[in-house]
Amino acid sequence: MLYLLYVSGMRISEMISLKLSDVHFDTGFVAVQGKGGRGRMIPIPEHVMEMLKKYLETVHKQFISVDEAKRKTDFVFPICYGGKVRPI
Repeated sequence: MLYLLYVSGMRISEMISLKLSDVHFDTGFVAVQGKGGRGRMIPIPEHVMEMLKKYLETVHKQFISVDEAKRKTDFVFPICYGGKVRPI
């Protein structure tokens, strides 16, 4: 998370609401919704995209592997709170 914040310059609120569909691995860009509903595309260095891909393949899978129907999430950085998966 810290690497992504540093290289992208996005706000913490933007990172919290970041969804899997906003990350474009093929182009190396992340789409974020900023203040006032304004969207922008942020270029992400290749090594940080690789780190994000490894995170999604290992840590993120733990949130959806227990019970797919109950814990399905589209957020990149989810947290399990009160038995539900929510954005961090």
